[in-house]
Amino acid sequence: MATISGTVTDATGAAVAGVEIDLKSEECVCSKCPHACDCCPDQHTTSNDTGSFTFSVGHGVYRLRLSKAGFHAKEVTVDLKCVGVDIKTAGKVRYVSPQADPTTRTFTVRVSLPDAPLLMRLGATVVGSVTVNEGQSITIPGSALFQKDGKPAVWLVTNDGTVQLKPITVERYQGESVVVGNGLAQGDVVVTGGVQKLLPGQKVRLTQASAG
Repeated sequence: MATISGTVTDATGAAVAGVEIDLKSEECVCSKCPHACDCCPDQHTTSNDTGSFTFSVGHGVYRLRLSKAGFHAKEVTVDLKCVGVDIKTAGKVRYVSPQADPTTRTFTVRVSLPDAPLLMRLGATVVGSVTVNEGQSITIPGSALFQKDGKPAVWLVTNDGTVQLKPITVERYQGESVVVGNGLAQGDVVVTGGVQKLLPGQKVRLTQASAG
């Protein structure tokens, strides 16, 4: 539940008691109904000695009508937005950190909400779920990741035993492994240790490593 409260004053700023205040639901956005309904009934109250009033309401759009003999009637609209309403929308992953946080071993993921509904306000807490199309994926150890200009890459071992830096895209992180989106093919061999010490064209000795 939410509250609508206020203080009625006259042109001089003095509190006005005894003002008749009628509240009418214009649009209900509770989880039970998308429009005005019985769960958000009309209400009536009177301002107290300090001019104050309070209504307990659900989230939605309300119209207040204030009237008293000797004063012009006044109508105002109040729009209450709710964080607790069950709202769903689709997001788009726009950035995945190529390296895990050394303390938490978690990866930063940034998601944009291009079609977010109006009730999903900035600063709201949301819960996300991910739907993954497995397909034919290539998985490499997280230790194989290298950063080039802030973007993920791997050291690819060529046929002559030298290494070349190969940019890749990360589809997702899976525990200590990385699922590659683009940049590698089945059977490619990558370096999985000491990647920060390598230089392009450097010769390496293979033990065991492959993208698969």
